[in-house]
Parts: sequence; C-alpha cells; structure tokens
Amino acid sequence: MTDYRTTDTRGTTVIETEKSGGGATSFILFILGGVVALLGVIWIANGVPGLDSGSATPSAPSEVNVTVDTPTPAPAAPAETAPAAEQPAAPAQQGN
Repeated sequence: MTDYRTTDTRGTTVIETEKSGGGATSFILFILGGVVALLGVIWIANGVPGLDSGSATPSAPSEVNVTVDTPTPAPAAPAETAPAAEQPAAPAQQGN
C-alpha cells in the first residue's frame, strides 16, 4: 500500500509517498492465488465428481472386460527344393 501525505507550505504543495507493507506479502499472495487457480483447473480437467449425473457423489465403478483375439499367422509353406545341380562329367581317360 502507498500512503500519500499532502502538506501545504507557503503556497507550495509537497506530496510525500511512502511504501508501506512488504513486497514479499504481495508476491506470496500472488503465488498462492496461482496455486489455487491451478488446482481448480486440474480438478475440473479430471472431472468433477457427480458433474454428469447431477449428484454430488460419484457413481460406482463399472466392470469392463476386454478380450483381444489376434489371429495366428498361417505356417509358411515349405520352400521348394531346387533340383540338384548336375555333377560335371568325369574327364575322359586317355589310353596309354
């Protein structure tokens, strides 16, 4: 807070200002207000209990069962065997 004092001396107006109260108090209140606002946003973002049903009590949790069936891949067909490579012919023998 700022206090203003006005004095009149011989036709001259003198205004003196003094800063009272600590700046730390204002800063702490500013931070506290921010925390309260943040908590309010988080509360609303998570869903206010009973907001949908119009009552103040949350509804009982319901049970949900989920079954996921994944198809098994078909076995791969066996690879066809390549025909055996022909063996090179034996070299011809020369008669002595």
